[in-house]
Amino acid sequence: MPASPPRNEHAMHFNRLDLNPLVALNVLLEEKNVTRAGERLHLSQSAMSSTLARLREYFQDNLLVPVGRRMAPTPRLRTIPRPPPPTTADGRRCLLAIFSGLTSLK
Repeated sequence: MPASPPRNEHAMHFNRLDLNPLVALNVLLEEKNVTRAGERLHLSQSAMSSTLARLREYFQDNLLVPVGRRMAPTPRLRTIPRPPPPTTADGRRCLLAIFSGLTSLK
């Protein structure tokens, strides 16, 4: 019997989606700027852009589009109610609420 792949105990997954990029999406919605969102999460602009690209591919929607020097949510993303920012105690619940809203539109 083959050995199980190593598990990342801190990664959250739901329906093939790593939920950690949803934290990045929430910060992108607050900052409306890929570079500043990356700085808040201690990620490079390139890493933040890559995270957004993965989310766009998964949800088959642009989610955020450039408008001038800022990012604006697409009509689809605007229909999703945003939960309050996650705390340590309820972070998973908040992220699952975001995810539920996105998948209901998929």
